[in-house]
Parts: sequence; structure tokens; C-alpha cells
Amino acid sequence: MIEIRNISKTYYPEKSSPIPALKNVDLVLHNGEFVAIVGASGSGKSTLLNTLGGLDKPDSGEVYINKTPMSTFDGDQFSDYRKDYVGFVFQHFHLMPHLTVLENVELALAMSSYEKNEAHQKCVQAIQEVGLEKVIHHKAGELSGGQQQRVAIARALVKSPKMILADEPTGALDSQTSQEIIDLLNKISGQGRLVVVVTHDESVANQASRIIRVKDGEIIEDLKQSSSDFVQTAETAEPPRKRSFQLKSAFRLSYHRIKEKKWRYFLVSIGISMGICGFFLALAFGNGIDNYMQYSSDKVIDSKKLEFTKEQDYMLSSDYYEMKKNKHVKLVQPEFDISARIEKKPDIISFDVKPLHKEKNRSEYAAPNVMYGQLPKDEEHGIALSESTAQKLLQDGEKLEDLIGKEITIKFQSMDEITSYPSRWDTQTMKISAITERSFIGKEYSYIPYDVHTDVVKRSRFIGKDSEITNNSYGVYLDDKSSIQSVVDQFKQSYTITTPENVLKELTQTFKNIQLAMTGVSILILLISSIMVGIILFISVLERRKEIGLFKAIGGRKREVRWIFFSEAILLGGMASINGTVLGVVVQLVVNQTLEPKIHFQLMSLNVFTILISIGFGILINVVAGTIPANQAAKLNPIQLLKQE
Repeated sequence: MIEIRNISKTYYPEKSSPIPALKNVDLVLHNGEFVAIVGASGSGKSTLLNTLGGLDKPDSGEVYINKTPMSTFDGDQFSDYRKDYVGFVFQHFHLMPHLTVLENVELALAMSSYEKNEAHQKCVQAIQEVGLEKVIHHKAGELSGGQQQRVAIARALVKSPKMILADEPTGALDSQTSQEIIDLLNKISGQGRLVVVVTHDESVANQASRIIRVKDGEIIEDLKQSSSDFVQTAETAEPPRKRSFQLKSAFRLSYHRIKEKKWRYFLVSIGISMGICGFFLALAFGNGIDNYMQYSSDKVIDSKKLEFTKEQDYMLSSDYYEMKKNKHVKLVQPEFDISARIEKKPDIISFDVKPLHKEKNRSEYAAPNVMYGQLPKDEEHGIALSESTAQKLLQDGEKLEDLIGKEITIKFQSMDEITSYPSRWDTQTMKISAITERSFIGKEYSYIPYDVHTDVVKRSRFIGKDSEITNNSYGVYLDDKSSIQSVVDQFKQSYTITTPENVLKELTQTFKNIQLAMTGVSILILLISSIMVGIILFISVLERRKEIGLFKAIGGRKREVRWIFFSEAILLGGMASINGTVLGVVVQLVVNQTLEPKIHFQLMSLNVFTILISIGFGILINVVAGTIPANQAAKLNPIQLLKQE
């Protein structure tokens, strides 16, 4: 039972005088009645219907639903009331033309906790009740006006509501179809439901069990045309289902929306895809650098080596023994820079040379990666040339591996680190023992055995064979890289200490800057794209006003309305992000295949996390962009949305 006590409602348009819609209306409605509310346009009949349906609130007075005052309802309770208690049938149907008959009816159960099969059966049954089982899979836009109104009635019935509210349900139909719809509503009221029809058609009103005439916001006549007892349905009515919003409904609506406006969304998605592609490549580039750093710590930058240096002073034997006392220090040795050159007329090939570890230590510490040949043994006058240096020695038609075993004349020079005292070029004939892999970052070095390296330094600096070489730097090799911090803490007051991390940081800074620039440009593109997404969703709100109004009328809450637009943003962002990621994978493969033969390393590295974070970031950007339009849609008044323009 619904009881209305002394309700009044006045509208206040912005640029005109107040408009009284209802004035001190009293009314009691019962289950099983077929009530026709009759009146001219502007008489207040639609306002009364919207008040019964919980779409509008009176300024004063009270509406009681089974003795519960409607004024105690909050926003969510009004939505629950429309979800469980009321079924709306509109003059202009308000169907989704791109959905099938079945999908339109299923929309009414989108907020209720039905199992998939149960919901499907209920919808099919409701469609059968209105006689549309033959067109159940037809698009709503393909149906006649009478068929569309039957779909709207099935959508109202499928929730098993206690009350059907129909606003001019025959206004857009011919006389024969109108009669079919009225017969159907009469049948529904005969099942124990309260049916309230707003109409200006007297022929429709005369078929109702009760006629309520409204004029200037007041009830001027309440005529009961049938004396039959009211049908009580409280014991047999299906109890309200727990609210459980089915996200698939929101995603289905959004999918059809994107499909309908595919070219608009395609153009917007291009910007998102390009931004995600750049973002993906920046992540892949970062992964590549990180992987190369790990490789470098094993093959190029020794992860267990520290370099101890005295500023403007020479190392002494006391320094050596002090370092050796530390339990984590396994090897301390002086290491010197040597410049070298090979004359290949008319050119001079210049390069830098480092010492190899003695053979007994090579397995413990970093050694260059050999492409061809073998590293020279201790005391052997052999040299492992870097790939870049070896390339410059090649004759026409010659390959790198052809250089192995050849003898070359090299001039070496080593200057004092502190005094830069003039030294001479020491000429040596050496056999090319190996070609080492090109270093992707940092300086390129060739390598000679440690003792040979020391002898070259002595000859270049005019130092006797049995004399010590003065220098200001020692290479200190530890038992494990985990010991680095404790050793640094002990000696940092006395020496300048260069750790592997310092070396890597210096070498990679340029590449980190490139990655940062790539990321920045990508995010800028994404931000611009997100603004476009926001604009598109604002347009979508304007174009989907009827859809939003319908969703609220069938019981949708504000947060569920938001989900309609969030789902649109997620679908758009997801599809664009997947496309951008796929494009990024293609670009990554092309870049790696092009550069790997030259640098012997994959510049960009792909992993599952990179893919997921790229797609996730693209979706997040779109959801954030859709927040304002979604909130705007949630706040819209369903009465205004459902008005036919």
C-alpha cells in the first residue's frame, strides 16, 4: 500500500516565476488496482507519478511505502526502492537501440544478485509474457513501436516489482497497439500488482479500475470504477534480491557505445597508443640498461673491486700492508693506464690498454668476453684487442677471426699519474691472441697479461726492471661484493674509494637521462590524450542522457552510474594500451635485431611486468580522465534526463 499525505511540490525555474506542481495532495493506493491519473499537460500528473516512483521529492507532506515514510530514505535507499519496488514504463520506451530485446530486459537485473542462468530464465519468461519470444534476439531499434513498448513492460516486470508506473504508455502508439498495451497492463494488475498509468486519453482511463483526475496540482476527482477486492500479494511476492551490481552490464553498454562511435574512439586511441608505446619502450630500454649493468658487473666492471686513490700523493708499502690486513681483502695490486697506438698508414689507430688478471685469479674476477681466440697466458706477449680496434685493422675481405695469431707492432706509453712526467713510446711486437666483445657503454679497452703490462710501464717511464713503480692508486679485490660497505667504512677517511656502483652510475647516467626523456615525452603524450578522453567522455555524458536516466530509474546508484563511464574509460584505455604495447613490442624487436649484431647486446629487454605495467598505466590514465565526467553523470537528475527532447 502507498499512502500520500498532504504533499506539495513547486518548481523554481531560473528565469521565470515559481511553478506549483502539486498542492496538498492526499491519496491511498492498493495492490491490484489499475489506476489512471488523468489531466491536461502541466496539471501535475507526471510530478505525482515521479513522486510515487522516488524520482522526485515533495517540498512538504509525506509519502508512506507500507507505512514507512519516504522522507527517511537516503540516496541509496531511494535507489533500492526503485530497484525492488517500482517498474517504470515510459511513453518513449527508452530502450537501448543497439542492444537486443533480451539484453534490454537483462539490464533491469543488473543491480540484483541473480545467478546468470536464473537471470536469463527470468528475462526470457518476462519476454514471453508480453508475447515477444520470436524477436528475443532482435535489436530494439528494429522493432515496431508497439513491440518496443512491450519490451519496456517486460523490463519493468522482470524485477517482480509491486508497482508498475507507466507514463503515457500509449501516447506514441496507434489505437490497436494501444489497446493491446492496456490489456497487458490490466492483466498485470490482475496478478496483484499496483499499476498506475498517467494519460490524457479518456478511452485508456475508462478501462482502469480507478480514475484520478488532476488539475492545477490538485486532485479534483477520485473515481473507483470497480468494486472488486484488492489482491493481496505480500505472502507470494518474491523477496527483494540483495544488491549486487553486475559490471558486465556496464561494460556491455560501453562496448556497444564504443562500437557505435568507433571512428571517434579510434582517433582518440591513436594518441593513447603512441604514448603507451613510448612508455613501454622507455621501460624496455631501462630493463635493457639494468640487464647490461648486471652483465657489466660480471664481465666489464668487476663487482668485487674497489679502487683506492691518494690525492696528489703516492701509495707506500705501508698502505699496501694496511689494506691486506682486512679479512675481506684478497688481492691488492697497482694498476696503471697505458695508451697505445698502431700505425696503419696513412692512419694511426689509438686505443687504451688494461692488464689482465693473472691466470690463477681470472676465474674469480671480471674478465672480458672473448669473441674469437683465447686470452693470452701469463708472460705471453699476446694481446686481446677490443672489437672496435680490431675492426680498424681489417684489410679488404678480411674477417675478425682472421686476425687471430697475427703479429702486430704496437707503441705503448704510460705517464706518471701525479707528475705527468714525460715518458717515451715503448715499441713491442705482440701476437693477437683474442678479440673481445665490444663494450656497449664506457671506454673500450684492449688487454695484455699483468706482468707484461707492468714491464711496459717500466720501460715507458724509464724505470729499472727491479724497481717499484710509483703510483697513487691500488686495485683492491674483495672476497665478495657484500663486503664492500664494511671495507669502504674502514678506509674512507684515508683514501678516495671508487666502488663498482660509482663506476656504473657514471657510465649509465647518460642512458638514464635518455630513458627519463623518453618517459617524460610519453607521459606528456598520455596527458594530452587523457584530456581528449575527458572531452570525449563529457560528450558521451551528453549523448547518453537517456541511458543514464533509465539506469537511475531502474535502481542504479550514483557509484553504479559512475561505473558506466569508468567501464568506457577502461575499455578505451585497455584497447589503446594493448595496441600501444603491441606496437612497442614490434619496435623493440626491430631495434634489437638491427643493433644487436653491432653491440652484441639487446638494447631493449621485454618482460611480463613491463607489458602489464604499460597496459595498467594506460588504463589508469583513462580512468583518471573519466573521473570528472563520471561524477557529473552521477549527479544528473533522472527526471530531466528522461524527458523527450
